[in-house]
Amino acid sequence: MAHNAVLDLLMRGGYRTDCVFDVGASSGLTAREFAHVFPDAAIHAFEPVKLTFDMLRKACAAQPAIRCNRLALGRTPGEVTMAVAGASTGNRVLLPGTFTKGETEVVEQTTGDIYCQQNGIERIGFLKIDTEGRDLDVLIGFSAMVQAQRIDFVQMECGLSPENLLHVPLTTMQAVLFAFGYRMYGLFDLMPRKRSGLAAAFYGNAVYVRPDLAWPPVPQPG
Repeated sequence: MAHNAVLDLLMRGGYRTDCVFDVGASSGLTAREFAHVFPDAAIHAFEPVKLTFDMLRKACAAQPAIRCNRLALGRTPGEVTMAVAGASTGNRVLLPGTFTKGETEVVEQTTGDIYCQQNGIERIGFLKIDTEGRDLDVLIGFSAMVQAQRIDFVQMECGLSPENLLHVPLTTMQAVLFAFGYRMYGLFDLMPRKRSGLAAAFYGNAVYVRPDLAWPPVPQPG
């Protein structure tokens, strides 16, 4: 059984893949779980912050199937500035013109489509995106892959409350992916803003599935 509920369902269903992307890999917990669940897959892990990337590379050193990339993924290639607080999972890319009193780090950014072209990747089985509010920007960087439906499953962190100004709203994600025929596989890991007592869901992980893998299969035009 996998710790990640999505992966546990895929395991139970007999799903297999030879290519996984972990965008926002942090210190490598999910990347190593991907390697366990999909033992025949190449795991492409992306973590741009140097301190966290060093932790990722060390944690995955014994697993050659995990390729660690010190890169940010986004809409366009270039350089971006990140707000950095040690190895925090809240490290994030700053919007142009945004200032912070904390530490920053300039990192290289590319797009998912460019990375796939450069590395001969024609299909991705599972694309996990966890980039602190930039998940839609990362997805748009995979626009060619999404339009061609060459990604089986897409997981993105989404906002579930109008008070959540950090994460991309669930409805925005759905508008994009539904337009390309993808369907929702499930909503997982719902988290409230407060950790105790009664509270509404604040964010969670939305997982979408390629139309021909959905049930019932989504009719294709023409």
